[in-house]
Amino acid sequence: MEPEERIAILERKVSDLYKAIQRAEPTEFSSEASAEVRNLVASGDNMKAMQLYVQQTGRSLTEAKDEIERVAQGG
Repeated sequence: MEPEERIAILERKVSDLYKAIQRAEPTEFSSEASAEVRNLVASGDNMKAMQLYVQQTGRSLTEAKDEIERVAQGG
């Protein structure tokens, strides 16, 4: 089996796993929060920022909290 074929199979399996746990697949893999998340933090709405971060990245609430705290501190 060619590497590209194996990768495609693995990507489908990962997508299926995200569907099974009813989570959005991450759309980005950097630790950078989106502009929308940053704007929510700037306006003081950290709860909405965390929820949006989880939606956008598929990361846990703990990871979202850490990222929002980092953004709030100017990161």
